[in-house]
Amino acid sequence: MGEILVEIAGPDLYDQILVGGRADLTGATLNFTLLPGARPEDARHISFLTAAGSIVGLDRVTYRFHPGLDGLTVVMQGNTLMLAPVPEPETWAMLLAGLGLVGLMVRRRLDGSN
Repeated sequence: MGEILVEIAGPDLYDQILVGGRADLTGATLNFTLLPGARPEDARHISFLTAAGSIVGLDRVTYRFHPGLDGLTVVMQGNTLMLAPVPEPETWAMLLAGLGLVGLMVRRRLDGSN
């Protein structure tokens, strides 16, 4: 596979790839770039690749982000690839704290029922 360039010109102006069957991205390089006048916020939550079949080979893809897009990551939702913001460390801390509280509640219930 070769290089795939996704150019972002605005919030609703960006390259979209539609694949009629299975999309094998093994060995591909995905380049995301902002065109003049585009802002980094314009790239959030864009769906840039949709396949009628499955999308495979994502573990062997190289991602390159234009300066200003470094806070984004590629996520798969169904058979669609999207750009999404990388969660902040505080988000992960809240998730772990919530899981810890749920575990504590379960343990208390089990201890109370014996």
